[in-house]
Formats: sequence, structure tokens, C-alpha cells
Amino acid sequence: MLAMCSFLALDAYGYAEQPNGVANCEFELGHGVNASHWLAQHFDTLPSKNEFFTKEDVLFLKKEGFDHLRIPVEESELWNADGSMNEESFQFLDSALGWAKEAGMKAILDLHIVNAHHFNAENEGNGHKNTLFTSEAAQEHLVDMWMVLSDRYSKESNDFLAYEILNEAVAEDHEDWNKLVAKCIQAIREREPDRYLVIGSNRWQQTQFFPYLKIPEGDKKIILSFHFYTPLAFTHYKASWVGEYANYDGPINYPGYIVPEKLMEALPDGGIKDKLEDNPYNTKKTLRKEMLPAIDYAKKHGLKLYCGEWGCLPTVPREMRLQWYRDMSRIFLEEGIDNAIWSYKTEFGIRSNDGEIADEELIKAILTGE
Repeated sequence: MLAMCSFLALDAYGYAEQPNGVANCEFELGHGVNASHWLAQHFDTLPSKNEFFTKEDVLFLKKEGFDHLRIPVEESELWNADGSMNEESFQFLDSALGWAKEAGMKAILDLHIVNAHHFNAENEGNGHKNTLFTSEAAQEHLVDMWMVLSDRYSKESNDFLAYEILNEAVAEDHEDWNKLVAKCIQAIREREPDRYLVIGSNRWQQTQFFPYLKIPEGDKKIILSFHFYTPLAFTHYKASWVGEYANYDGPINYPGYIVPEKLMEALPDGGIKDKLEDNPYNTKKTLRKEMLPAIDYAKKHGLKLYCGEWGCLPTVPREMRLQWYRDMSRIFLEEGIDNAIWSYKTEFGIRSNDGEIADEELIKAILTGE
């Protein structure tokens, strides 16, 4: 029997929900990890693809207690410049799905970057201009890519593999994203009516934009996804790709005021001072409050809510970093939100790029909130 969602009680909107308000769906993801910088954003400085992520990595993650993989893929990795399929890269993807299945894990196939859309084009796109929301041809090409992916992976069980249509859409008009989502869903549904589809809000899947998201009415095979790096000045401290935040290297805090109040007053105008505006005081309570638009949207529509990315760089003081992870994990556990950390290796990682060192204290904080 195909996986179906089950519910306990009707809410004010006529949808059923668990006591905590999150839809109970048989496609349970639990704790996951992004297999990032492998088939998307793979840097030349990293080990080769056949060394960077292997079956051993999947077995390690399963042993540690993780339940699923989110696998970001990039158009330029899976397809050659002439439009033909890069069979070597597809074989890597096939292998990863096989490893996950063999380990008893689930998987999400995340179309992370396409040639017409880079989620951080302004800071990372190397002069790239997004055309996805202004070009009908680019949108049809996105649909065509999903038809190719569906042809290849429709044989996979609906309770093993989900599709994430596009990572962190950035459209000027929310309706442009809604229209594209509807177009992609319709095309996939004609082939795979019971495949779970992961859909996020416009503008980097930030929670505050969920009220603008429109999804097909009555489709219960949708998983709503948000990404969470709040407060960005803390989680991305000294990151080179976040614009003006990158220029601040003074004291940083969590919990509490991101920048110590007296120092904030003394900072020159511009840079992080303008970005932070009111220099908010952050705690577990304020983090949860920031998630409420997504939580409320999921409750209203009776759908599963998933945090597909969350993480903090090790550039901040270690105990503060661990506390942020503990607080995030506890929120997810209390709210019944499945999630996947960003990421397995590289800057945010829980394991060194060569696989020799694993941060067990961090892994414990992620999985248990302790």
C-alpha cells in the first residue's frame, strides 16, 4: 500500500493534526544530513567525488543515528554543456540512493542549483544572473529536468525517496514562485501521483515568507520545507559569502545580544550595525518564534513540516555554537519537525573532509539536544 498521511484530531481549519499541531505522515524523515558539496558546489580544493562521499559515510551516519540523506544536486554536475546526461555523476547519485536504501535510510533528491537559478547569485554566482523567473524557456527546461529525473527514479518506492523541486527559490514576486511550483507539481503528478514533493517558501525558504506560499489544495503528498540559520550574523560569523556580515570580526554572542550592546553603540554606521538594526536578543524562545509562520502554515494545511537546512559555522565560540545546536534540536523535538543539518563535511560539517575526525559532542547536541 502506498504511504498515506494519518491524523488524530480536527483543528479550526478542518485539518487533522497531532497534539502539537504537526501532521503525522508515514514518510517520516527524522534526523538527516545534507550530503553537500558533492554533486552540487563541489570545490576543486575538496577530495574527488569518488572519495569525498562513499558508502562508508552513509554507514557512519546510520550508525550515529541519522535517518535520511538530503542529496543536493546541480544541473551542471548531472548534465553536460550540450544537454546530454553526465552518466558518471548520475552513477554517483544512483549509488548514494542504493547506499541509503541498504542502510535503511530515506532520501531527498534536492535540485539545488540550475543554470538559470543560483540561490546566492549576488554573492556566489560569479556574475551569474538568474533568469528562471523571467524566462518561459528556463521554466520549461526546469520541468524537463524533472521529467528526466522522474524517468530515472520513479521506480524508487514512494516511502523511500522524495523530490525537492528547487532549493531556495529567489523570485522578486512571490506569485512567480507559486506559478512555477504549480507547473512543476502538475508535470510530476501526471507521472508520479503519490511521490512526496518537498516545497519551500520563496526567498531562501525563510519562515516569514510562508504566508505567501500557495500549494495545490488537497495534495497531502507535499512536505513543507524551511531553512533556518537565525541569527545569520551568528551562524555565519566571518563567512565570506554573506556580504556585509563578513566584515565584522568583533565579539559575538548566543544566547543574548548578537553583538554586545556597548560595542554595538560604538560601531560606525554601515556594515553589521545597519544589517542588525535593533541587535535582537536571541534565545531558544526567540528562535521558535521565528519559526512560527512555517509552523502555523503547516498546521493550517495539515502538512508535514521539515527543516531541510540548519547549521552554524565553527567560527563562533564553541560552547555558544553547541548551545545554539542544542536549542534548535530541542525545538524540533518539541514541535515534531523532522530536519537535516547543513552539513556532513566542509565548513559546517560534523566530520572532517577526509573522514578521519567526527565531532561526537556536536552530533549528540544535534540528535538529542543535550
